[in-house]
Amino acid sequence: MRKGMGVLAGAVAVAAAVALARCGSSERTVPPAGGTGGSGTDPADAGGSGGTQDAGGSDGGGTDGGTDGGTDGGTDGGTAIAPPVLSTPSQADVQRFPGPALFSASMDEGGNLWGISSDALWLWRSGGKGWERFDNHKSGGVLGNGHANDGLLSVAGGAPGEAWIGYRGLFLNGDEEDDPSIVSETIRTSGGADRVSAVPGGVALRDHLVFWTGPGILAAEPKGRWKVRSIWTIFYNHGPHGIPGDVFFGGNHGVGMFKHSTQAMDEHAHAAWNFCPASTYPECTLMTGDHKGIAIAADGNVWMGADFAAERLSYMDQPGGNLYAWVDNDVDVPKADGLRLWVNRSNDSQHSEWGGRDFVTAMAFDAWGDLWVSSYMNGVARVPMKGSFSAAGSWSDVEYWSHRRGDKVPAWTDTSDNVWSLVADPDGSIWVGGPQGAFRFVGRTGQWISYGGVIPGPSVNQISLDPRPGSRGVLFATDSGAFVYTGK
Repeated sequence: MRKGMGVLAGAVAVAAAVALARCGSSERTVPPAGGTGGSGTDPADAGGSGGTQDAGGSDGGGTDGGTDGGTDGGTDGGTAIAPPVLSTPSQADVQRFPGPALFSASMDEGGNLWGISSDALWLWRSGGKGWERFDNHKSGGVLGNGHANDGLLSVAGGAPGEAWIGYRGLFLNGDEEDDPSIVSETIRTSGGADRVSAVPGGVALRDHLVFWTGPGILAAEPKGRWKVRSIWTIFYNHGPHGIPGDVFFGGNHGVGMFKHSTQAMDEHAHAAWNFCPASTYPECTLMTGDHKGIAIAADGNVWMGADFAAERLSYMDQPGGNLYAWVDNDVDVPKADGLRLWVNRSNDSQHSEWGGRDFVTAMAFDAWGDLWVSSYMNGVARVPMKGSFSAAGSWSDVEYWSHRRGDKVPAWTDTSDNVWSLVADPDGSIWVGGPQGAFRFVGRTGQWISYGGVIPGPSVNQISLDPRPGSRGVLFATDSGAFVYTGK
């Protein structure tokens, strides 16, 4: 059982959270850097304040490696649809937004396109003619949020004219130590996420989030906690499942969120802990690793994927959602609420004593409600589901695509099986991206199609969907800019 994560926070704690999380969020407007083009139109919708925090529970531990990868997708679980038959893609079905090499790209509900490079935020307004560039500053972010960072990592379009951007945090000696007597406030409060708005002539900072719990709140960590700093993945819930407007942040140690209903930040939950054999306990306890996979099931509950496992968070068990809900603490073997997907199958040679790491990069529910998971190093897996619970009683119930161990053979030829992004198409097909470009396949028929001929690259760093109702668009962030496929 996962230890209970308390949510009690007094007025003093809330006030402290506001002081940090809202630092620098005074609707500052910044014009684009010179010479980058852009239409300078389409102001964003107005919105309320945000960035306050509810208290979390006790935690701790170190960080693990991994690579950047985006996540997206949704679920129409239970729908009786026939598997699609894919046709050869056409250049005519691709909208092109050429430009910088983008780690991440996403569209907001107003049709504005947002992108991230390591050193800048990029905006191509709906109806615009070019990219606007907004430089990142390691002393205060893109818009002067008052907190240090080590570059940009992620972006997700939100409400019309809005986006959330994630930063890489700072770490003392490469670990997550956050004792205030050892680690400076600059390091403890580094990284985090901004909410920004497109306004005439530039962009404006709405809020900055620091994922933390202040001193004197947690019995197990009375000095406070500042674990989640690097934001690898941002999942903005556009609906129809769960709570539209909620935002989940996959970080270096767990998943934090911004609750739409309260305009408040909840610090973090994570995909269990204690992933190590008994012979080495407790030296490797609390090793949760980077969390890059986030997916929402048809009932609104959340699955999280990390370096060590994929787990169900019973987010919707309470009205309004609860980030500190139940997460199983022991999923070394497949269970209904979680599993280590690639244990003793992983290409990770660094930790053979743990059976290797999953290195989850993305997750999505397909049109039938099954859960798909991609991995840096390990390819792609499909977990059969019954509602938001796994129906896999053993690893033999999970389907794998990779170039080893007798798995099903994927279309990519890279035998290292690197997959950086995965998204579920509403028609039942699955999109995957990585260092060898973009592919689409239908798990139920085994059909694969390469999109390398129509999506420039060569690397596809993230795939996401156009969130506008009735719009058909699959968005690719590549080394050559952003591209939107609108074909069937």
